[in-house]
Amino acid sequence: MHKAVEAGGNTILTRTVRNYADSVVQQAGFAVSEGAKLLQDRIIFCSREALIEWARNLGKRNGFVIVIKRSDKGDSRKARVTLACERGGTYRHAKNKSNVEGLNRKGTGTKKCDCPFKIIGVKLTSNDDWSVKVVCGFHNHQAAKQLEGHSYAGRLSDGEKTILSDMTKNLVKPRNILLSIKNHDEYNVSTMKTIYNARHKHRLLNTAGRSQMQQLMKQLNECKYVE
Repeated sequence: MHKAVEAGGNTILTRTVRNYADSVVQQAGFAVSEGAKLLQDRIIFCSREALIEWARNLGKRNGFVIVIKRSDKGDSRKARVTLACERGGTYRHAKNKSNVEGLNRKGTGTKKCDCPFKIIGVKLTSNDDWSVKVVCGFHNHQAAKQLEGHSYAGRLSDGEKTILSDMTKNLVKPRNILLSIKNHDEYNVSTMKTIYNARHKHRLLNTAGRSQMQQLMKQLNECKYVE
């Protein structure tokens, strides 16, 4: 990795890659301190979810968004998951849209730049442990200056959704919910729009298609205000 960095000179992109490479080593130590294990220079995680969370948090801390590129449940071979940069690959036209000249939209762009970053997690035969293999540890683009408002990076985790649900039931204001979530995770980049959308989805799940009056009567019956 460092050879690739040295070959690039001292550009802004090169310094970004070097800092990211150093951060990978540092975050490996954090992963071990948070419950992962080291086995023959490999980082071992206790579950698939723990591996994915570590990779995403590492990318978020350095201004990159890590996504699941491919997932294999392991029917014919060992279960594995491939993680890559969101800017990996190239843009492909939708199959159901015509590519006839003159019908394509003009002035459009794509964030895809064929970024080579790739991590593969493989399930071990013992317990539910997963090991990490870094296929390519560098990006071919600069890190984002900020991820605030990013549609993917700003998603709430399962734990954060639980916090939102509990605080919503206690009539906590949205801005205080967001503040509580950010205090829980200093690298959280969610916005007020994320909180409003999550509250709306939570409300729809609770009402299950019932009108406001039907929901009111249901709550009254459950609390035994109406017999």
